[in-house]
Amino acid sequence: MPILKSVFDFIFGGEEKGPSVGGGPLGVMTPFVVLVANLKGDAEGAVGRRVVAALSGRGGLSVFAVPQNLEPDGNGAPYEQMARAAEKGRSWLEASSANLLIWGKVTEDGKAVS
Repeated sequence: MPILKSVFDFIFGGEEKGPSVGGGPLGVMTPFVVLVANLKGDAEGAVGRRVVAALSGRGGLSVFAVPQNLEPDGNGAPYEQMARAAEKGRSWLEASSANLLIWGKVTEDGKAVS
């Protein structure tokens, strides 16, 4: 996952130093909390576990699997469905004091999450 590595290296500078992440005092590392929801199309949960494992090894991150799906509910227009799903996701972030929620679906070939 070179793209994820690049993003995290950019955010964290490649090391645990500098300004905090997650709202702590300057110079004190506080964990950046990531939630990973069950992914649609990942019936066995293997892709979700790989995402959690890949992120868990990064310094400064706390990663948690959420044993629930987050997806459009099928009621109303697609943009309304997505808005409700996003609101539900925001409520999970707020309730857990997490910083990032990864959710979506696994592509048919199982090689990507969208």
